[in-house]
Amino acid sequence: MEHWSTYRKALEKAIAVLICSPVLLSTPHEAVARDDVPVRAGWAELVVFAEIGLELPAKLDTGARHSSLHALEIQTFERDGASWVRFTLPDQDGNIKTVARPLYRTAVIRRAGTGVEKRPVVLLRACVAGFHRTVEFNLKDRSGMLYPVLIGRSFLGSRILVDSSRKSLGTGRCRTAD
Repeated sequence: MEHWSTYRKALEKAIAVLICSPVLLSTPHEAVARDDVPVRAGWAELVVFAEIGLELPAKLDTGARHSSLHALEIQTFERDGASWVRFTLPDQDGNIKTVARPLYRTAVIRRAGTGVEKRPVVLLRACVAGFHRTVEFNLKDRSGMLYPVLIGRSFLGSRILVDSSRKSLGTGRCRTAD
C-alpha cells in the first residue's frame, strides 16, 4: 500500500506540472501561451506592437498602474470631429515610425517633487511573452530611461507572472507579423 501512495503523489505532481505549465508546444520551435494559465516573464522583456511593426525592450513594472511608451513629436489634432494624436516612435536601429491613433484620454501624472504632468493616452495592442492585450499607453519622451516601454499592471493583470530575478524569461512568443 505504501508503494501506491508514493506512486500517487508522483502522479499528482506530474499532473499539476502539466496543468500549470504556462505554455503548450504547438511545434518544436514555437511556444504558444494558453488562455487559462499565467505566462511567466522576467522583469525585462521584448514587447511587440505587431500592427505598427515594432519590437522594443520593455521593463515590466508591477508598481506602475498603467503602461508608458517612448514617443517623440507628440501632436494632437482633429480628424472627423474626434481628437487624435500623432507621434513618432524610434526603433532599436534608429529608424522612425510615425503613428496616428485616436486620443483615448489625457492622463494626469502626479510625481513627488515634479508636480503634475498631462500626457496623451492611446490604445495599442501589444504582446509580451506570448500574451496579447490591448491597453492604454501614455505617451512620454522616455529618452532618459533605460527602457523605451514600461509595462504596468493594467497589461500584466493576473496573466503575466513577473520573476524579478530574471530578464528575458518569456515563455511564449510574439511575432511582429501577428
